[in-house]
Amino acid sequence: MMGWYDGGHMGGYAPVMWIFMLLFWVALIALIVFLAVRLFPSDKHPTGAAPTGVQETPAQILDRMFATGQLDEETYRARRSALAEMRGEGNVGQDR
Repeated sequence: MMGWYDGGHMGGYAPVMWIFMLLFWVALIALIVFLAVRLFPSDKHPTGAAPTGVQETPAQILDRMFATGQLDEETYRARRSALAEMRGEGNVGQDR
């Protein structure tokens, strides 16, 4: 009985078919990995904000944290004045 798997009837194209099948699966897996990386980025900013490529200054970080409610007003003012003292700016930012 001759089965479909009898190597004689394929005319010598079996190795070529195996190569194309292997290339197909490699390309499919690569496409899935590429799409997963693009749709679900893993590099998160430590504060939870999306990375924008622009570095925030310490004053901007404090302003953002105060604006989002992560800091109360007393803590914000204390940190803002400590930051100004470290920079030698005096009372900059105290009027906010």
